[in-house]
Amino acid sequence: ILKKILKIIAVLAIFAITAMVFFILVYFATELIVGKNYLFYEYDQIAYQFLGFLVILPPLIITIVLATKLKLVSSMRKAEKNEEIIYLWNRLGRWKILVIFVYFVILFVTISSVNVVYSDKIVTKSAFNLKGTEYNFTQVEEVNCGFGKSNFSLLDYKQKGNFYYQVKVG
Repeated sequence: ILKKILKIIAVLAIFAITAMVFFILVYFATELIVGKNYLFYEYDQIAYQFLGFLVILPPLIITIVLATKLKLVSSMRKAEKNEEIIYLWNRLGRWKILVIFVYFVILFVTISSVNVVYSDKIVTKSAFNLKGTEYNFTQVEEVNCGFGKSNFSLLDYKQKGNFYYQVKVG
């Protein structure tokens, strides 16, 4: 029974370490893109929906692959599913590098799609415009705010009870 407990602890430790690495990566990338002296920032709504998957999925896959290769889950019931993931990973062959590259490109596009509010301006940034488009507060024509009314919506700001704001600039 001690062996099983140690295996479970090892799997949890692998997941915790890899998840921490990805959270730190996203944190530093965001700080690099957003910069200093901002009041607040907000990711693009569609990009924000993918961010959770992009941060949690790799540590989960890395944990499954390492735990299976290290025989930490061989006695567990779900070992067959883990072996399927490893089989798919091994079948990628030379494409692994491309898959990892595409993952980081998608992560970069997601993190860099951000609106930053400073004390004197609003900056809209994207992967194709890292410097961003600056708008002075004098250019703001209208600010709409309210609460979402939809019971089901893929966009966070439309979901019932969620506060939103939309800034129209000229």
